[in-house]
Amino acid sequence: VGTHLVDVVDCKVIESEKKRGQVFCVVETEIVDSSCEDYEPGQGKSWVVNMEHASALANVRGWLEACYGEAEDDEVEALAAEAFDEESACIGERLRVTVVAVATRAGGTFSKHTWESADGQEQLPA
Repeated sequence: VGTHLVDVVDCKVIESEKKRGQVFCVVETEIVDSSCEDYEPGQGKSWVVNMEHASALANVRGWLEACYGEAEDDEVEALAAEAFDEESACIGERLRVTVVAVATRAGGTFSKHTWESADGQEQLPA
C-alpha cells in the first residue's frame, strides 16, 4: 500500500506449478523510493497477475501503457509479447505505482496497482 518509485528488473510469463494451464504475468521490480516506510530502496517487489481473472488483461494493459505510452486496442497483444520477451524493452524502465487495498465481495482483500511513467523522477515528492 502506498506510492512507490520502482525500476523494472524482469518481466516474464510463467505457468503455475500447481494448476496445469494457469498462467501468470510477473513483473519484478526494485524499490527506488516509497511513501511507505516498510519498503526500502533496493528492496525487490513482484507484481503477479493471474491471467484467469476477468480484470487481468486490463491490469496488464495499464502496466504496458506506463512503459510504452497509450496503446490502441489492436496494439496491446503485440506490446505484451514484446514486454514479456527475454529481451524486454521494459527492463530498466522507472515507473511510479500506487497500490491500494481493495475489499472483495468474498470478504478478502487484494492490492490494486495503478502504474504510471515516472518521467525520470529520482524520488517521490516530499
